[in-house]
Amino acid sequence: MFENVWLSAQRSLGRPAALASRERLPGVAERSRECLQLAGIAARADEPAGSIGHGDQRLLEIAIALALRPRVLLLDEPTAGMSVKESWEIVKRLREIRDRDRLTVLIVEHDMEIVMELAERITVLHLGQTLAEGTPEEVGRNPDVQRVYLGGR
Repeated sequence: MFENVWLSAQRSLGRPAALASRERLPGVAERSRECLQLAGIAARADEPAGSIGHGDQRLLEIAIALALRPRVLLLDEPTAGMSVKESWEIVKRLREIRDRDRLTVLIVEHDMEIVMELAERITVLHLGQTLAEGTPEEVGRNPDVQRVYLGGR
């Protein structure tokens, strides 16, 4: 997994996207380790990316994205296909990353419990139209949102 993040960190420093000698590129290894740590998978850095589970693959994808030093992190259904435990690990990591780096995280997610826990602002879309916008509390109280997404009447 380390090499996957390494390539991204190397690219963020303006270097060609090829695996170069770790000794010749100062800062790349440190950035790679930092991103793996932020994603919570540093202890498994030497494992091949193809050998890890679905949840850890998502965490690896986040580490790769972070290595590019984004100002905005865009995630499309980051918890899709995960167990409840894996989903909440993603939420925990995203919250830590957001708060630590003051990074804007924009997610598209259908799991409203995840959205309510992670978001500071929410825009709810229904059939291509904006149904509601606001804080999680405001959106959670919106009768249209309750009817369409939260199972209310």
